[in-house]
Amino acid sequence: MAKIDILIVGGGPSGLMAASLLANYGINIRLIDKKAAFSENSRALVIQPRSLELLEQMAIVDSFLTQGRRVRGGVLHEHSGKTEINIYGAGDGKTRYSFGLMLEQSETEKLLYQHLQSLGRSLEWETELTALQQDEAGVRADLTRFDGETETVQARYVIAADGAHSLIRKQVNMPFTGNTVEERFMVMDATVNGEVGDAIALNFSRKGDIALFPLPADRRYRVISTLPPEFGEEDPTAEDFCDFVHNNFPGHPEVSDPAWYTSYRIHSRSVEHFSKGRIFFVGDAAHIHTPVGGQGMNTGLQDAHNLAWKLALVVKGELSEKALDSYHAERHPVAQKLLKTTDQIFQTISEQAPMANFIRAYLFAPLIKLVTRLPGAQKQLFRIVSQTGIDYDRGWLIQDKTKGFPKAAPEPGKRWPYVSFVQKDRTVSSYTLLDYAHHHLFVCTREGNIEPLLKLREALEATFSLKVHIVTPNAQPNTLGCDTKTLARFHGRNSTAYLVRPDAYLALRTNAVEADALHQAVQSYFGVSRTKTASPKTTDPALMLPR
Repeated sequence: MAKIDILIVGGGPSGLMAASLLANYGINIRLIDKKAAFSENSRALVIQPRSLELLEQMAIVDSFLTQGRRVRGGVLHEHSGKTEINIYGAGDGKTRYSFGLMLEQSETEKLLYQHLQSLGRSLEWETELTALQQDEAGVRADLTRFDGETETVQARYVIAADGAHSLIRKQVNMPFTGNTVEERFMVMDATVNGEVGDAIALNFSRKGDIALFPLPADRRYRVISTLPPEFGEEDPTAEDFCDFVHNNFPGHPEVSDPAWYTSYRIHSRSVEHFSKGRIFFVGDAAHIHTPVGGQGMNTGLQDAHNLAWKLALVVKGELSEKALDSYHAERHPVAQKLLKTTDQIFQTISEQAPMANFIRAYLFAPLIKLVTRLPGAQKQLFRIVSQTGIDYDRGWLIQDKTKGFPKAAPEPGKRWPYVSFVQKDRTVSSYTLLDYAHHHLFVCTREGNIEPLLKLREALEATFSLKVHIVTPNAQPNTLGCDTKTLARFHGRNSTAYLVRPDAYLALRTNAVEADALHQAVQSYFGVSRTKTASPKTTDPALMLPR
């Protein structure tokens, strides 16, 4: 019986993300999927700014930017005129990616798979998990291939990325509670000719809500609509759908050449717990919800991003196993809040009661125009849609050792800010520095003599999977330079240190930067008193990548 560190079931975006991140740590994984190939008919479309930051950490974002189409906002189309919706404008200066990237899920999967292959790993198609059992030692999984051949593997952990109809979720009797939305949706990719524009185009009416999302190809759009009452329980044909959009969208655009078309009902559900023993749920296996705001796939990518580094360091013996409890503690509240928010928004825009129709017809546009012009509302809208505003509560992996920091200083549990540093006469972003394979410790000082900090850096990097960055007012050969405003934000009354997790969340901050105190703080965080040692035997040395 083959023994591996981690079995990942499901080759969608979440599974591919988890596999790539774990492979980067040199973890012995297998990734399986019962399908024969990637599906060309995919619903997810928008890659949000926070996900683009994750891809930058993985050094693969440029390939996504090249293929995708950038969208800064939306336009509410009415027969009386148009109202612009500033969705991403408040992100300027907060992130490199103050836009949504339109790219079909099928293309996202292919790019993630190319990256996985570049790390020497593959996806085992037409391989299905048929049964599993777990105990304190690990998980025994029975696999069946397309030719009928069977195999049993022993994994230390399993990641269930097997979608909304997760077999693993059913086998371990994990509750998946929520509701099914009565309204049905129609979706297709088609050519749209008319005065639609390059932004997300929206129209809300009693006949049916219509949204047009621009795709990378010229004049191609993802067309989404609630199923109009006139169709009853019958599924309209693709031609019927094209005619419906032409007749009801303001300006009467011509809709033709549908590449694929489907109709479906929406479910809004979440698992009761994001893990059960040694099994962890990510993506649609953990939560499904209405498509409002383009949040689903992005939330799944962040599930994988949150989980993978914790599993990797536990497998390598560099992090206490109790750190894995933080996966549910951090991601379950995110899913619950997302379900609540998307349900409320969807109910508002899809409600067919007379008063709701009146509000959409006469008050919606003025309200949107007013709200999106308020700076505070713009910032909040960007934080929600971009997912840069997701915070984690204090816990074992989120600590605040001391007070005395400036009000604007980064706070534990929040995303590490997007700022610029000077490194060897070139400007680099904070996210360029944050490779996923390490924790990063930023030590900020105005002291002229940095020799003690250089020795501390050497000691910490020799002990932990950690990169130490010394930040000073002016860049030196061994430091990062930053402007006085940024340093004042980070520095506080004394020298300060910020420990950033591999998923770019601030784990702890302290102004006790003396060698012994800082070493103790970092060691306490990892929960393992150790120096660097070889990884456990289940990690294949041949798969270890250079760092």
